[in-house]
Amino acid sequence: MKKNIRLIVLAAVMSGSMLWLPRSVNAQGISGIGGRLKDPNAVYKPEVLINREPIPTLDFKMELVEILPGGINVLSPGDPRPSWLDLPPGYHSGWRVGAHGLESIGSSLGLNLMVGTELLQLDLNGIVLELTVNDYKTKAVLASQKLPLRNYQEAFVEFATAAAGNKRLAIRILPSIKYIPPLPDYPSPLQVLRIRDGLLVLNSKELLCRAGLVNSIDDLSGKELQFLYITGRAGLLVISYRPFPGASLQGYFQDRKLMFKWNDDVYELLSQEGPILPEGKWAAYVWQADSTPLEKPGMGGISSSIDRLTAVINRILQRLQQK
Repeated sequence: MKKNIRLIVLAAVMSGSMLWLPRSVNAQGISGIGGRLKDPNAVYKPEVLINREPIPTLDFKMELVEILPGGINVLSPGDPRPSWLDLPPGYHSGWRVGAHGLESIGSSLGLNLMVGTELLQLDLNGIVLELTVNDYKTKAVLASQKLPLRNYQEAFVEFATAAAGNKRLAIRILPSIKYIPPLPDYPSPLQVLRIRDGLLVLNSKELLCRAGLVNSIDDLSGKELQFLYITGRAGLLVISYRPFPGASLQGYFQDRKLMFKWNDDVYELLSQEGPILPEGKWAAYVWQADSTPLEKPGMGGISSSIDRLTAVINRILQRLQQK
């Protein structure tokens, strides 16, 4: 064991008779997306992450281990997780400050252990992860510790010692800090913007409309751009992959999806055949050209020089108002 890279945290010491408990807990990883617990009563809206600076995130592996005189024996990498998490047992990915989880571990060994974790701090100075080990059956707290860690620094939270054989059980944490890269602007105008069989979805549950479009431009100097527009209860929203007067950064293009947030609603435009922009994640700019709600939702596309955009949009508004 390399003591210079490991942090050993000693906690509550239990007798052997309390250690091996009857199995009464099925595998039930409860940590939600990104390590956050899901509120069953909350109205789910997808997150629209817009960052101009890198955001640190934490990946970590959690294991149930036995500490032996000569080393470490891994007893369980964690209980199986729900299929929708798409993570292997014991692995946690993409946590940001405030993320927390609660999950069982060691049920295959007959243990009734629930481990709660919460990320309290994550920055260039390191990590503070709070970890609590509970007996699921008795609700007793077996160990609770705040772990100040550096990147890749292992931690052991020892929660039980068996009288026979000098067995010591612990939860091992192996952290790794990663970064969400900053959201860039697409570097140049596209000659062709194409959306095939697009689905416009509101708050991940309501299909507003279905449409497709192809917009081409010849002038690639940046004076002319392709624009999408969406009509409905927000009025008329104009969107582009490049900044333009009146618009603000509200979302992003990524692969086959445009996602942005407006007035607490999240809009997703999904292209079912092929990506909207070339590979990458790119900024999406939104301008509310008119705030008058329109009863019928819809979408379309236009090509325009930036200095004529307002006139073009006014003609679209006049046409919509005549319907």
